[in-house]
Amino acid sequence: MKTIWFTKKDLLVGGTELLIERVSKVFQNRGFSTVILYSSIIVEDIFQRYKKANVICKKIDKWDKISSFHFLLDQQEEQYVVTFSIEDFCTLYSVQGNQIKTILYSVYYNQLLVGGNTNSKIGLKLVKKLTSKLLSEMMHTTNIICMDNHTINNTYAYYGDDLNIDRKEIRIVRIPVDIVPLDLEVVYRRASRKNKCNILTISRADFPWKGYILGLIDYVANSDFSQNLYLHVVTYGDAEKQIINKINKLPIPIKNKITIQSKTDYNELEKLYYNTVLYVGQGTTVLDAAQRGILTIPVIPDTYEVISDAYVHDDSTRVTVQDDAQNNFNKLIKELLEMTSDEYIEKALIGREQIIKNYGTDSICNELCEVLDLVPFNSRRSLYVFLFVFMKKIKSILNKVIH
Repeated sequence: MKTIWFTKKDLLVGGTELLIERVSKVFQNRGFSTVILYSSIIVEDIFQRYKKANVICKKIDKWDKISSFHFLLDQQEEQYVVTFSIEDFCTLYSVQGNQIKTILYSVYYNQLLVGGNTNSKIGLKLVKKLTSKLLSEMMHTTNIICMDNHTINNTYAYYGDDLNIDRKEIRIVRIPVDIVPLDLEVVYRRASRKNKCNILTISRADFPWKGYILGLIDYVANSDFSQNLYLHVVTYGDAEKQIINKINKLPIPIKNKITIQSKTDYNELEKLYYNTVLYVGQGTTVLDAAQRGILTIPVIPDTYEVISDAYVHDDSTRVTVQDDAQNNFNKLIKELLEMTSDEYIEKALIGREQIIKNYGTDSICNELCEVLDLVPFNSRRSLYVFLFVFMKKIKSILNKVIH
């Protein structure tokens, strides 16, 4: 049986883990075995999800050692490895074999940017030069794919002219979402209650990446439309207390309009969607909300403001917004509050149709199969992969000597 191996060093319940779960179910129906390779567990709940989805979990003790993955060479049929970071890609690509194919699926808009923590200007220039050569080579062969144009644009902005590949050549495979049935009566109910705008956001409390949560709280508290806005925050993580403290410092009338709950089972979120008129966030949660007939606004990551330029139904090509976008958030809220019920329903259904067309798990898995057919086997050696792994080892040795 052919196997698809997913690699994720630290397991939690985030967008990447849910992506693995979603596509695993489809690939299993197509006759594949699916395995997640990991090193540590951050959130135990993910194991129960994977167990229920028949995803095999295999622990790797020495994650950065290429030899730790040599068991892949013992498999009899073709093996497909899906990684989610450059470091993991280079490690797995270095397992040389004519039965193994490895890809890097970039599902985070800054995932391909390497060297940001390098203190030396010369060192940073060298790292960026090498990485850009690596990216150019592996994008040409479709070993590296991106989730959207935002990811591609950020990569070009970072590496500049060192990136030697036309943007049009870079393969985009969007983030998959399982399509659920839509109850039109629920959409009609939302449309009739839009003047009491219940806003939902679901996000790990990981700052500054998800700092928009604090900006959204400020907006609900201080905007001209505050009297119409109610906010429910679902969050967990290191910065959860920071969010709670911010809410507790608000005046009582505003504080009473903002509710918060901690980590919630994915299946329990359906009850929250039922009462939601507007969803604000980033990543796969944007897709989950929009496909349920909820007007949805994706926002800029890595900021403590809530900034966006469009609804999902106006632009469904991204799940995050680029940091140079014009901030139309206030305009978008005003537009929502002034919509007729019929306009709300029309826009909500357009948003759902676009998610089904561009992000349905079945169609995304078809694209992944195409990519896996196209890429060469790991027996095709790469000088840039070798140099990347070598420099990573040198950096690790130097860090141990310094500390």
